[in-house]
Amino acid sequence: MIRQCPNHKGDFREGERTLHGMKPQFLEPLLGNRPGPWTPGTWLLMLLVLSGAPAMVPAKTSITVGASLWPPYADPKLPGQGLALSIVTAALERGGYHPNLVFEPWHRTLEQARAGRIGVIATAWRTAERERDFLFSDAYLTNRIVFLKRRGTPLRFQRLRDLKGLRVGVVYGYAYDPDFDQATDFAKAPETHLVPNLVELLAGHIDLVVGDERTLRYELARHFAGQRHALEFLPKPLAEHGLHLAVSRRHPRAEGIVAAFNRGLAEIRREGTYRELLRQANEEIWKRSYLRD
Repeated sequence: MIRQCPNHKGDFREGERTLHGMKPQFLEPLLGNRPGPWTPGTWLLMLLVLSGAPAMVPAKTSITVGASLWPPYADPKLPGQGLALSIVTAALERGGYHPNLVFEPWHRTLEQARAGRIGVIATAWRTAERERDFLFSDAYLTNRIVFLKRRGTPLRFQRLRDLKGLRVGVVYGYAYDPDFDQATDFAKAPETHLVPNLVELLAGHIDLVVGDERTLRYELARHFAGQRHALEFLPKPLAEHGLHLAVSRRHPRAEGIVAAFNRGLAEIRREGTYRELLRQANEEIWKRSYLRD
């Protein structure tokens, strides 16, 4: 039986569709072998396939992500805006989100996120207190929290009681360790950034500075290269923390964002992007002498 298409001079046969003599069997997985005339939708699908038109890709959802200046993890002047932000961006993109990064001081980022004005924080340590306000992703990096002192001073750290009577430089709003944060038998000298703490340490106004080891080494190389050997790290760390994406519980898509990030993170780890980002960071950021003791 032959059916004539009113707008086409070619023949269509039951079980064998032809177009100008060409048998489009390659379309059978899409069109099937069902007899009958081609519908307008069938024609459109065939034209898209033959023309090589790109498949429709769902648009990514834009979300505002708060970040504080924290090199080498978060800094717009670094490749990928820093190691942490390069990982966060890659994982969110794989999860279907496009992050719009907003840089503010850490305490302001935290306050705005708690108030719901910024839904997502790119770099956060997980604490029981913060879990009241935020949902946390899987950890995507580990931060080693250490003490820095002036070389030659007879200070050691094995337990918190070793800090009794000392002045320790900290950054506003940072959650270093629950016992450290609550301790009162030593003085904490807060600043809005790590660099003023290092100035105070070199001047002898405080005894120790506590912070992430990568960040301390980076800032020493960047701002105090000529005085770097006047300082030294204590060998025992105060703590080690996983670094997380934190999403405000007030955000209407909080659970979905965390789930999407975790899926994206697992994907970039599985297919090698994560390893490549770490390699690039080692080459571009940490290859200088400040990595060497």
